[in-house]
Amino acid sequence: MRRGSQDVREFRMPLNLEMKSSRKPAGRETKRGGFRLPVVLSAVAALALLIGAGRYAREKGFFVPLASKEKTACAQEARQCPDGKTSVSRTGPNCEFTECSVLNETTKENEIPLFAGLEWSPRRSEFDPYHGEWDGYSVHSSEVKADIQANFFEFYDAQLKLRGWAEDQIQGDSPLASLSGYRKGDKHIMLMVERESLQTNLDPPFSCPCNFVYSIWSDANLTFN
Repeated sequence: MRRGSQDVREFRMPLNLEMKSSRKPAGRETKRGGFRLPVVLSAVAALALLIGAGRYAREKGFFVPLASKEKTACAQEARQCPDGKTSVSRTGPNCEFTECSVLNETTKENEIPLFAGLEWSPRRSEFDPYHGEWDGYSVHSSEVKADIQANFFEFYDAQLKLRGWAEDQIQGDSPLASLSGYRKGDKHIMLMVERESLQTNLDPPFSCPCNFVYSIWSDANLTFN
């Protein structure tokens, strides 16, 4: 029996040693490899999530860019509005003119404001300045040295279009005068700027400084105020 027991012990000891040696490598592999891989995958997933969230927020406009510390100084100039009484100035980051208020209910279609800053004569009967054949009336400014032709035409272009007038094919430009026509049904309005040179030498070519006369002619029943 002792001998048999000794044989059993001698048989089991190699078995236990073999089992211990087979478990240690497995435990070390699990500890080394099984711990680092999930951390790397989690970091990659978190980074991808942050990048995706940033793109989405930028596309949806959730991120508002910080305003520049240096404010843009806009030119101190004003544009007269079609109502003839108010004006707007440049503002905002792009220094654009603010919008004028639209034609309100109290403004009548047949009432046309006279361009501010000019002295206007009373209305008088007169043939049209283009054909010289249409019977109508006109108002004229006094002679001035201010070349405000661009502002004059721009102002009345907005005024008349608000009241349903459209540009006509009657247009003219020469060194002595510029003319722009508008039409509404069978009625007409003509805007004109006449130039008179102040040069003592009247030989061509024509040049300024000049006196300017601004005028409005129409065959429609309009009131200028």
